[in-house]
Amino acid sequence: MKPARTFVFAKSLSSLYAFASLRARATSAYATSVAEWWIPASSLAGNTYNDPQEAVGRPDAALGSVEYTGFVSLGFGGHVTLDLGGCIADQPGNDLRVYQAVSTEPVSVYVSQSADGPFTLLKPFFEDCGNRVPGTANVQKYCEFDLASASVAEARYVRVEDAEIYPCPCGTTSEGADLDAVQALAVSDKLGASDDTGPR
Repeated sequence: MKPARTFVFAKSLSSLYAFASLRARATSAYATSVAEWWIPASSLAGNTYNDPQEAVGRPDAALGSVEYTGFVSLGFGGHVTLDLGGCIADQPGNDLRVYQAVSTEPVSVYVSQSADGPFTLLKPFFEDCGNRVPGTANVQKYCEFDLASASVAEARYVRVEDAEIYPCPCGTTSEGADLDAVQALAVSDKLGASDDTGPR
């Protein structure tokens, strides 16, 4: 007797496409969109750099003629959740690089396969983001995280949270960690070469 066959049907084409999108592999090394964000009202009121969209795409923080550009200040315990556009799998070594601007404020990084969570906190829980990116006039800094540090096999959404926890308001126009970009280190954009702007 032939073994019984089991078929799984999607309830609708939209749910099938949603599932396929969730399981798709990231094709860009950098975040493609903002999924969600929260910055405390006290920080929004005083911060000059309060546009979460500044964390999308390649790191581009710079010092202009008058002020800095290209990042979002997270404020007291604030965060931005970014969509990598597809899943990244755990690889040997570090998997994510967080770019921060100007200073070396610590951040906490959480990951998930869904924008709705649950989110898993990666180790170290509070990481100073102070490694300098050459050629950026000491404006761009970075720190790295490994999915395996929290036994995570793959992730699509990355939440970067301020871990400086400096009381709000603190009299500055860039309160909290200054998020520039998030990079998936194992993703290649061109001819199989890692799309990497910083040192490995």
